[in-house]
Amino acid sequence: MRKQAYRPGPQVKAPSQGPLRRPAKLPLLDAICKKLNQRVNMESEQSVLGLYERGWIFKGVIANLDDSEARYVRALATRYNSWIARQVA
Repeated sequence: MRKQAYRPGPQVKAPSQGPLRRPAKLPLLDAICKKLNQRVNMESEQSVLGLYERGWIFKGVIANLDDSEARYVRALATRYNSWIARQVA
């Protein structure tokens, strides 16, 4: 009986995670920035998520999430395993 040569299976690459598509208007994030008197680097998704986490208590008080912002926040929170992912309706 002949021994067969080992051939590795096809290499599956993980899907590349590029930056998320950011909506044009982010009313809750703008309100949080004004309330906390902070600026945010929009290029850094983790700093945006951190600001959402710090200002989440103001959701519904100073501003509400619209549909596109809610999808954006959910995608950010899911990507970085944030507790906000369970809070976004």
